[in-house]
Amino acid sequence: ATAGCTALQALRDRGRLTAGQAVLVIGASGGVGSLAVAVAAQLGAQVTGVCGAAAAELVRSLGASSILVRGQDPLARRAERFHVVFDAAAAHSYGELGHLLHPGGVYVTTLPSLGLITAMPRARLAGKRAAFINVKSRRADLEQLATWVGGGMKLAIDSTYPVREVGKAIARAAQGGMRGRVIIDVAGGF
Repeated sequence: ATAGCTALQALRDRGRLTAGQAVLVIGASGGVGSLAVAVAAQLGAQVTGVCGAAAAELVRSLGASSILVRGQDPLARRAERFHVVFDAAAAHSYGELGHLLHPGGVYVTTLPSLGLITAMPRARLAGKRAAFINVKSRRADLEQLATWVGGGMKLAIDSTYPVREVGKAIARAAQGGMRGRVIIDVAGGF
């Protein structure tokens, strides 16, 4: 629920993403990033996902219309422009990615930092915005996500563990390199 709310609030509230706009999602195969791709597609955006080569088809299946392979397609040299750049992986700074934004565009990250706070006035001077997401649990957002999932929005699930193997689930999450979420199945019993 937290990852879904993070993706929704980052794109809709902070990014003000609307149908037809272009969005770049960095970390598109991770827990928050994969949900951001799916949410952006539900909002009607044109989604470009940044992920590892092995996750490209997964990210495309979630709703990305194009893929940039991490390490092979350097963002610093890209000519495309986006209305929203969502750095779900908190891998880059506004200074590195601000050039990718249309005038009026927004860079959103999951990690507040001193660098981001100092970039905010520079972004405004350039006619853009830089922001971080401070997620809030809201019933209406959870209901919206549930409606989309019920309507067929695809979710990326890396792995599922019964509750008795919660230690293994935590170890998998700590390992990194996930493609989607690690699920703990509490209905499966102890």
